[in-house]
Amino acid sequence: MQLMILTDDSRLYELRVDMPKGTADEKKGTAVFKGARDRLEIGSD
Repeated sequence: MQLMILTDDSRLYELRVDMPKGTADEKKGTAVFKGARDRLEIGSD
């Protein structure tokens, strides 16, 4: 799974988790990715 973010000032950020498909590790990797994605703060509020 991966998420790429390109900012207005051309910076590129990538969040990526690689895991074997169809295993218990896939569920763990998905949970790690979603947790990290949910904690991202994007913007300058």
